Amino acid sequence: MMLGFSFILHTSYLRFIYVWATIIVATIGNNMQPDTVNIAHKIKASPTAVQKKWMTLFCGHKRKVFNVLLDVDNFWYSQAKNGLRPYPRKEDLDKELTRIKGIPEFAYLNEAPSCVLQRAIVDLWTGIQKASRKQVKAPKYKRKDDYKQSFYITNDKGAIIYRGSKAYFKCPKLKKLCGDELIPLAEKPRFEGKIMAYIVVKEDNDWWVVVEFGLTSNPHTCQNPDSVCGVDVGIKTTAVCSDRTELHMPDISIEESKLRYYQSQMSRSRH
Repeated sequence: MMLGFSFILHTSYLRFIYVWATIIVATIGNNMQPDTVNIAHKIKASPTAVQKKWMTLFCGHKRKVFNVLLDVDNFWYSQAKNGLRPYPRKEDLDKELTRIKGIPEFAYLNEAPSCVLQRAIVDLWTGIQKASRKQVKAPKYKRKDDYKQSFYITNDKGAIIYRGSKAYFKCPKLKKLCGDELIPLAEKPRFEGKIMAYIVVKEDNDWWVVVEFGLTSNPHTCQNPDSVCGVDVGIKTTAVCSDRTELHMPDISIEESKLRYYQSQMSRSRH
């Protein structure tokens, strides 16, 4: 009996040590990983007329999914308040989208990439969560005549293609729908690193592609901090540098007196 009890204690002690060792190793590993900086580059795009038509439809499909699921969520929430069902979760919206795509009336939603429709759920659920915490107002219905419309493309669906000195954005489903999936870009992306996602934005009649990068270092940070000098503009002293060097304004009293004299002469003269 005592032997079995000692074995149980020994096993529990080893399990306790294993759990804590796992936590410590994970913490050290996370601290050793470099920080990731998310930076976006907005590039002007020049799609063809056919590409514009289909990309506008992609924006419409995302808007439709958002509005339909917002209706469904409002109905579920009213039922949950009356105790007729549990409060809705994000997984319920995912299942509802799958059901809606199987209805013949909404079969056209399959024209858009799946990541476009999934992003509508993410945006809706984010708005619902923020509204529940009183951070923002409740989500509103998307309108067709909104000035700015967009859709989201994951990094495994889209791509930046280089041909010579020009860059193109590869938009999924366009090759199947219109035969050309490459959209010309006005310039190449300014940063080099892992691309996290793409956002295609329509502002009035202009199209843009926002490329989101995940960089291990901030390119806007000075790589050589020793070469940076801070300057503090003061009243008694014109400026003081971070190395305590004082910069004084040169004596321009003579030039100022000459300027006043010539200004008075010009104001009295007739033109």
